[in-house]
Amino acid sequence: MQQSNNLLLTSRLELQSQRGDIEEKNTSRPCGGRRSSGSLVALGSVPGALSNGCPKATLLLQDKEEEEAKGGGGGGGGRTQGGRLVQSSIGSIGSRKSDGQKPNLADFVLVYEKQPNVDKLMAQRCFFEQNLRTEGLQLEVESEPSSRVCFVKIYAPFGLLCRRAQRLQMKLPVRTAVHGCHGTPRQQALPNELQRSKKPTPFGFTIDEELLLSQPTLHITAPFIQSRLDLYNALEEEKLFSTNQRSRIVFDLLQRTRCDPNNKNKHGIGWMLSIGAYKAAYPPHDGPSDYKGLDPGDRDQWSTRQILRLTWANFSCMLKPQPLQLIRSYFGEKIAFYFAWLGYYTAWLTLPGLFGLICFVCSLSWTHSSDHHYLAEICNSNKAPGNLTMCPVCIPENCVPWKLASSCESAIWNYTFDNYAGILMAVVTLTWAIFFLETWKRREASLAFQWDAFDVEEYSEGLRPEYETEIHRLNSSSSSTTINHQEFQMPLLKSICRKGASLSGVLLLIGAVLLALVALIVIRIEIYGLLKKIGGFWFAYQYEVTSMIIHLCTFAVVMTLGLIYEQSAHRLTDFECPRTQTDYLNSYIWKVFIFELLNNFGPIFYAALIRGQNFSLPNEQTHLKEFCDPGGCLNEPVQAIAILLLARLLISNAAELGYPLMKKVLKGRRLVTSEVSPVEEGANGGRNQPTWRKDFALNEPHLDGVYAEYLEMMVQFGYVTLFVSIFPLAPMICLLNNIVEVRLDAINFVVSYRRPVPIRVAGIDTWHRCLNIILKLAIICNGAVLAFTSEILPKVIHNFYFQQDQNESYLEFTLISFNTTSWPQYKTYYPEENQICYYRDMYQHTVKGQQITIARLAVFIAFVMFFYLLHWLVHTLLPKIPSDISNSMRRANLIAREVFYGKDVDLGSLEYSSGVNENSSIAEEMEMNNLPFSSESLTSKDDYSKIVTAAV
Repeated sequence: MQQSNNLLLTSRLELQSQRGDIEEKNTSRPCGGRRSSGSLVALGSVPGALSNGCPKATLLLQDKEEEEAKGGGGGGGGRTQGGRLVQSSIGSIGSRKSDGQKPNLADFVLVYEKQPNVDKLMAQRCFFEQNLRTEGLQLEVESEPSSRVCFVKIYAPFGLLCRRAQRLQMKLPVRTAVHGCHGTPRQQALPNELQRSKKPTPFGFTIDEELLLSQPTLHITAPFIQSRLDLYNALEEEKLFSTNQRSRIVFDLLQRTRCDPNNKNKHGIGWMLSIGAYKAAYPPHDGPSDYKGLDPGDRDQWSTRQILRLTWANFSCMLKPQPLQLIRSYFGEKIAFYFAWLGYYTAWLTLPGLFGLICFVCSLSWTHSSDHHYLAEICNSNKAPGNLTMCPVCIPENCVPWKLASSCESAIWNYTFDNYAGILMAVVTLTWAIFFLETWKRREASLAFQWDAFDVEEYSEGLRPEYETEIHRLNSSSSSTTINHQEFQMPLLKSICRKGASLSGVLLLIGAVLLALVALIVIRIEIYGLLKKIGGFWFAYQYEVTSMIIHLCTFAVVMTLGLIYEQSAHRLTDFECPRTQTDYLNSYIWKVFIFELLNNFGPIFYAALIRGQNFSLPNEQTHLKEFCDPGGCLNEPVQAIAILLLARLLISNAAELGYPLMKKVLKGRRLVTSEVSPVEEGANGGRNQPTWRKDFALNEPHLDGVYAEYLEMMVQFGYVTLFVSIFPLAPMICLLNNIVEVRLDAINFVVSYRRPVPIRVAGIDTWHRCLNIILKLAIICNGAVLAFTSEILPKVIHNFYFQQDQNESYLEFTLISFNTTSWPQYKTYYPEENQICYYRDMYQHTVKGQQITIARLAVFIAFVMFFYLLHWLVHTLLPKIPSDISNSMRRANLIAREVFYGKDVDLGSLEYSSGVNENSSIAEEMEMNNLPFSSESLTSKDDYSKIVTAAV
């Protein structure tokens, strides 16, 4: 103990003597010590005894009060020179202050739990952290004396940022005089300024334009070159790289760094997390989310997170535009594009939602009109055909004969969703979907240009550490320790075998979905028999109760299989070992997307298109065959859509709101009890902890952060379009849900989730292809339902052609008599019933049935071809990139060329045609200039109104 005290005293004296210029160097020991109350932890350590899994610290930095009294600028004995921290000789970093400025945030945080007698994990952490220091990162470890959890704060010095930015081809704004551009790097409007009338919205609200569009000054951007530092637009080094860019650079290093001293093929923080060496890794939020109690007159008190919480992640803002620019600057392009698409999609849902509601109201009025001859025939039990005895809809053991008039209510509801309004609804919705997808491409291009994400290339993305590890294993004889993207590839045969095995697994799981569907059909028949034996109320409403039970069982099966398949898809994709993280996500997304389509819409597809096409005779019924209700075959799919959609939306929203909140509360209580001293806990319950420590209690985003949200919207888009001809209320239900969904997702990202690693993308990419697939399937499904399941076409043909030949109604035309003498089972169970029963099958009329079949097929082909042709025409004729964006891209290249020739350019003095061939394509212009530059934003302040999204 005496030796330890002497060592601490010596260290303090050394720190006080090193307040001058100190040379920058790293220590060989990476592991940090502990943090006592009111002090920071230094990182130098020597071999010694372990305390709760953490090495003893050889020194402690002075208390905060002592630092303030002495005017120290940085921790660990370091000081700042020109805004840049000079690291102390012990290789640690303190608060990273610049002159006259408050400390910067850590660029990344690693969290681990001290585990006694686990020397292997400790050794791997020390090895990994030492390698991080070797790369140039600065680490600081903090923990409470009574805590088991240690936090490693990571900072990237400016020199390292420059080197890695150049290697990653990161694009930064170049210095140029831009006419008419003004603003500050962070235009944070006051909360009370939201009430000022600056710009009216379509919903009658007023918004603060500068707040919603708070972005740095308009810039031309170019790939960073360290030797041309003078060309980039930053007066101070600390402001050259944004927090998003710093996080991306540090995360890239965390992925590339070797982590196992005994295996050179193991790299990356992902591996360390998988073995439990670290519990979490995340970039910290820039402050707390709670804005209550802050002074609205002090702008510096408001963090970006608090502004987003007030103006975006708030249910009171449901009908206000989203601050997409601010979302992008805080969360990155990937998440910003999701919310941009969701807002755009929600706004566009207004048209089919209102039109579907009108169609439904009109259908109700038509159904209950007094002159409805078809329904009058069914509901009249005093004369034929209402008093006819109908054959059992399934095997006689479980189903009984019944009177046609008993299906009166079913026929009424069937006609409510099977009329001419359904045809009109299908036409409007499919046309809407075509224009929505094509106009979104233009909106996407505009946002990509504004966010400087137009030319995000795959070559700028590194290999996955798991892929590198596998390639190193396969090429263990290679002397090179660095993988070349072109030289080192997975052998073609191994790649084919892996993908083939993965495909086999996918087909096996798809088979499980089909097997579950068959099981539900069998269960339905058995429930009929069970309710028949019970009798009473249950037998009287045998078909209604059975349908409800089956739909609930279907929903339970859908949700259960979805969870199983999600985990299976992860394992199959891991086995494939994709090359990049983008490849991994794409492969995983396609697996889950295909499964979700079959899982969610397979039962509906069966009920709408297969169950009603039963051409067997009554005595040929089995456990896998059943007749439709004579009232119509659309009741079953309509009920299935309504129950599955509503249950999914309700449970999904409840889970999105409740599950993250519950996890946050539980983890927060654990963090408070394990991280805060008893005195602090009694005083404030741990609420005064720093933000980066509180972030550990938040939930970790899944995959890229928005995968689950996108997938949910893909399934919802399927409900909106695939069977809209028979359920016109789906768009309105989804519209109301999405108005809440936008803010619910926003609250999760701002309040409940850790800040995700920002990902640069040029759009929604794979998800757009998924939407196109759903659209093509929707054209086929709606055409098939209208042609083969709906009664509209046969009624029209009968009324205009067949009824003139013989005086029989359409209902009588569809009913066929069957002599039960050749049906032994029927006579066994119902010996007293009439010898003749009826069932629906218009195709027994040979000639007329064939004519109707040909007409159905012709209508289906014409319907599908019309909308495929319309889609092709809109896709071909509507430009993917708006003309103003194309002109601005040419303008950006011209300005960037002038800047790199050493000549500042006044943007206001340039015309779109200056030195640019207006008829040339963008690719030709870029090739002519030989510059890979693009513009982050070139619109003038007058054009800012184009950036505001009128969507919810």
